[in-house]
Amino acid sequence: MFEYTAFLLKLDSLGNEDWFNYYAYQFGDEHLSEPFEVEQTSDGGYLVAGQYIDWNTGSLLPRGWLFKVDAYGDLEWQGYAPVGIGEFKIQD
Repeated sequence: MFEYTAFLLKLDSLGNEDWFNYYAYQFGDEHLSEPFEVEQTSDGGYLVAGQYIDWNTGSLLPRGWLFKVDAYGDLEWQGYAPVGIGEFKIQD
């Protein structure tokens, strides 16, 4: 199995560590994955987006993944686009 991996570190206003978490989501075999965007949400949480390439399909088109954490770094939901770009589906 392959998984996306992302590390989030939240600092307080003085630069001290507030919390640090590691997140992983498993796909099938032989994927190349990378996070590329983190955005803070209005509730104080964060959205993290990335892309992966499935070498098993023979296509080099990237597909997306996304997860949301709350203000304390706890995972709220995650998903990926197994079909292709523009067909994002939330997976449990």
